[in-house]
Amino acid sequence: MDLMSFIPAINIYEKKGEIIAETAVPGIDPKKINIFIEDNVLTIEGESEKTSELEDKNYYRKEVSYGSFYRSVRLPFKVLEDQARADYQDGLLRIKI
Repeated sequence: MDLMSFIPAINIYEKKGEIIAETAVPGIDPKKINIFIEDNVLTIEGESEKTSELEDKNYYRKEVSYGSFYRSVRLPFKVLEDQARADYQDGLLRIKI
C-alpha cells in the first residue's frame, strides 16, 4: 500500500459574470470529491484508490495505492455560495459560482 497526498493546481477566472474554478484530478471518483464554499473560501478535497493487477504466466501481482488531496483558495470577490455547481469530465473538475 502506498499512501500519498497531493495539492492539485487550480485555475480561477471570470466568464460571463461567473467565477470558474478548474482543477485536474484525473482518476478520482467524482463521488469521493467534496466541495465547500464558506466565508468566500473555496475548498476541494477528495480521496483516490487505484488498483493495478497484472497476471503473467505463474506470477500474480496486485498493487493498490491510496491518496488524498486538499486545496483551499480565497475567491476574488463575494459570491453566492448556495448557487455553485460543479461538473467532472475527463479528469477535469469545473466549479461555476
